[in-house]
Formats: sequence, C-alpha cells, structure tokens
Amino acid sequence: MKSNLLPKKGNHWREVSLFIAFAIAFMFFLFRHPRDRHQPDFVASSALSQLRSRFLKDGIEGYLEEKRALRTRIENTIKSEDEDSDVAVRATRIATYLFPEVLPDTNFEKPIARDAWQPLEKQIEQEPRSVASRQSFEELRATIWNYESPDRKSPEISEDASQVIRVYDTLSAP
Repeated sequence: MKSNLLPKKGNHWREVSLFIAFAIAFMFFLFRHPRDRHQPDFVASSALSQLRSRFLKDGIEGYLEEKRALRTRIENTIKSEDEDSDVAVRATRIATYLFPEVLPDTNFEKPIARDAWQPLEKQIEQEPRSVASRQSFEELRATIWNYESPDRKSPEISEDASQVIRVYDTLSAP
C-alpha cells in the first residue's frame, strides 16, 4: 500500500530549495536595518580611524587633507539629512569634536566645542609630535573626559570621543 504522505520524487527538492530561499530572504529583510542602505562613507569606514592612519602614513599634510575632506562630508550630511536620523546624529557627534563651525547655531554644544577643545586641537595640529602639543593633548583629553563623563564613580565616554582622543594622542606623541 502506497502512502499519500510522501511527496512525489521530483517536487521534493524544488519545494525544499524554495522554502530555504524564502527563509533566507525573510531573515535578510528581518535583520537588515533600513538605515544600513544609507550609511555615508564617513560612518561605514570609521573616518576617525582613517584620520589617524593618514597621519601615520602621510604626516600632518595628509592628515589635514583627509580632515578637510571629512569636514565637507560631515557638513553636507548635516545639511541634507533629517536631524533626527542616525546618520545626522553621528555626523553631529563627529562635528562636535572636530568641526563645531559646521554645527547649526541652535546646537547647544557648538560654543562649548568651539571654546573648550577646538583651540587645543589646532595647537596640536600646528606642532605635531612636540612637547607643547603633548601638553595640549593632556588638557584636551581631560576636557573631553570631564565634558562627556562628569561622573567619577563610573566614568564612560562615547566611541566618537574616544576615537578623537586616539587621533590627537597619535598627533601629539613625541
């Protein structure tokens, strides 16, 4: 007696492969975040790490060239994106530490960044790998840490702030 429960010989593999294909497609769309489709290159490739690498490879001139290009990308992103989008928020965080002049005047961090750490960064960039730049770096690091994490019991800073510190640590290291 033949059972009707068993699939026909030829259709079984086609049905299994279709099921697997649909399952993979479903998983892809389920776990793929919609923002992933619109990540500018400064976010996807960790632009702050690129700044540091460019300095190590090409010196201060290469670093400044890379920084100018990053500034343009950040400024364009801040102007073109919805301010609440993840892309704009990330661009704003990077601008807060590197390019406060591109922040909107309504941004409360703009004067703090412009007055607190931008002068220290410029000093480091003017005389990289010097004693004076190292002193400026120590002040910059303390200023960023105090701004980001005033809690002494469990100090913590953002990844962007940490990477900015790494960049200027590299620039100021004798």
